[in-house]
Amino acid sequence: MSPLEKFRAILLFGPPGSGKGSVGKVLSFLQIGMHISSGDLFRSLPPQSKMGKLFREKEELGLLVPDEISITIFEQHLERLARKHRLQKKEDLLILDGIPRTEKQVDLLQKNIEVKNIFYLHVQNTDTLVKRIGRRAKAQKRTDDQNRAVIQTRIREYEEKTASILKKYPSSLITTICADQPLANVLQTILNLLLNEEKHE
Repeated sequence: MSPLEKFRAILLFGPPGSGKGSVGKVLSFLQIGMHISSGDLFRSLPPQSKMGKLFREKEELGLLVPDEISITIFEQHLERLARKHRLQKKEDLLILDGIPRTEKQVDLLQKNIEVKNIFYLHVQNTDTLVKRIGRRAKAQKRTDDQNRAVIQTRIREYEEKTASILKKYPSSLITTICADQPLANVLQTILNLLLNEEKHE
């Protein structure tokens, strides 16, 4: 499949609590692209379905959904959007949050996704992540965010399985942004970069 036949995408990359979801929602609101969160996608699965049960089992332990299943669910979602004419490969830009999460997922996505930019939301202090996730748990009533041991497992899963995927992409695509700063500052940095790129196209 040629690049013209692939979905163009921006990847939001960073540990749990780094602000990927918040950034993605604002960029989508500003019509930069369509925000797709793997976590939201998994949580929307019918609870009694095979996939829904599997996700909730993993969620309660803070573990990742198996690679092939993650990519299958994601690709099926894209196909549904395309069938409903809500998504067109040549015109729309995806803003991916939480996918890919492993090196294998990077490989599995390559046939359908052309990555245009990667914004790495870097948080120096793990305690900052834990506090943010705790606040999110209260606001969104997410069960996976309410157990400190589960939170620590999720962060460890990121460090062991996800952090290394940046090396799978050209460094020219990656922009590291300090996500310890307020969300508005992070968004301003991203928007300035995207607007600057548009001027040079």
